[in-house]
Amino acid sequence: MNKNKYTTQIIFFAILIAVLAYRYWVLLKFGFEHTDSDQVIMWQGLQDYSNGLFYEPRFYGQAYNTMLEAFFAVPFYKLGVPPHIALPIVTSAFTLLPFIGISIYAYYKKNKFIAFVILSIPILLPLDYGMITSLSRGFIPGVFLSSMGLMAVLYNLPKKFILFGFFAVLGFAANPNSIILTIPVVIYLFWENKGHFKFYLNSLLGILIGGAIHFWINSFYQNNPSHTVHSYKLQFSFSDMLKGVSNLDSFFNQVSPLFWENSFILLLLFLILGIFSFIKKRTSTGLFLISVPVLIVITLGINKVHDGYDSIFFSKSRMFLAFPVVIAFGLTLIKKINFRYQYFLFIIPAFLLLFKVYALEEKIIENTAPKSDHVIGIKTVEGLNKKCEELNKLAEKIKVDLIIIVNSYEHDFINYGCRVCENNFPKTLRPSFERRTWRLEEDKNTIYKTILILDFKKKYTELEEIDSKTFLVKENKLKTMALLKKLNIECRKF
Repeated sequence: MNKNKYTTQIIFFAILIAVLAYRYWVLLKFGFEHTDSDQVIMWQGLQDYSNGLFYEPRFYGQAYNTMLEAFFAVPFYKLGVPPHIALPIVTSAFTLLPFIGISIYAYYKKNKFIAFVILSIPILLPLDYGMITSLSRGFIPGVFLSSMGLMAVLYNLPKKFILFGFFAVLGFAANPNSIILTIPVVIYLFWENKGHFKFYLNSLLGILIGGAIHFWINSFYQNNPSHTVHSYKLQFSFSDMLKGVSNLDSFFNQVSPLFWENSFILLLLFLILGIFSFIKKRTSTGLFLISVPVLIVITLGINKVHDGYDSIFFSKSRMFLAFPVVIAFGLTLIKKINFRYQYFLFIIPAFLLLFKVYALEEKIIENTAPKSDHVIGIKTVEGLNKKCEELNKLAEKIKVDLIIIVNSYEHDFINYGCRVCENNFPKTLRPSFERRTWRLEEDKNTIYKTILILDFKKKYTELEEIDSKTFLVKENKLKTMALLKKLNIECRKF
């Protein structure tokens, strides 16, 4: 018996090491090497948080998403770990912890084979998933927080339903992509605990506490509308739903274990197993399983869900990153599984691991090609550092106090990234689309003596031209807003 115990422990830790090693390989080759124009905003948030500066509760310049990854990366940054390494580490931890936590629960409370399968999910997922979940863009925190609530229930923690309700709402507040996990779990728990007044009371209490935080966050943007630069309007339509259902693979291939090219099979499997569970009179399990594809079909009618392209930097699958965790929880509902040679099935993740390690570089090249439609700007960390260093040397040479970015292909990289990459980099401002409202407020009545203007579209004949897209204001005596008006540079309202 002891021998069997040690064997299963060795298998568990072997899979865990494989999962962590593979994630490190993805970070080493991709996460630490490439960034984008949204991630550098998170870099700016990390630097601000580490200096004790908390300007707004969400992602800078928008009333949705969060910078939770930046908050948790502060200890690493304080220890000298640069943002392009600290943030992907935190994002990866948020990604993997739900699988590790649920698999440990299954190992001790359910079935060891099922625990091994759950822990293997990050390996069974396609290469794209590992890359998407290395991007520190607020895609993962909602799923992570909701998973913490789920684990409070699985581990039977004190006040577990308060914790579940609290983290479910907090997860939704962080990113609504978490509802693919929380709503089916709520349906399952509701049926499992029907008639239990304590369940209703504690769950409601947790929801109210989480709701109070969610309300406070939303009220900040209602009271400070100038902080919302980037917004969207949610709309539901049956035409979008039908379009999504007819093209399920574009949403789910990147988040589906094993079925990398035919992810619709997994959704059909949920329906079939749900019906089978009802036949077996396992109502709560059946409700959970069937609610998943039903909920997914409904969400496909929301316009924002279709806001994506064929690029891991702006993938439609980011809306369904909770799906693998849904599968992990669903596996814990299996009563028992025991057949001969079941452990030989682990040849599959072993083979996939080797394949993914081999194929990763080609996948990175494919997804970082300039011709790809990424929507946002992408850049290598090395390239960004070089750009910022060159600009900083120029700024130091002519003693620049402020850099104004009017038109530049690298506007966000310079505006948010360079001050993080380079010590003593001048203040920056992008007047037409500045996400940092406080920077506009700081500068409106400030006079900067020497100002660099980056603009590849317009010629400023009254200014000294450094090159065709860089102009210099010397001996300036105007306040920033007055200077912008004089030079006909657009500035957003604030």
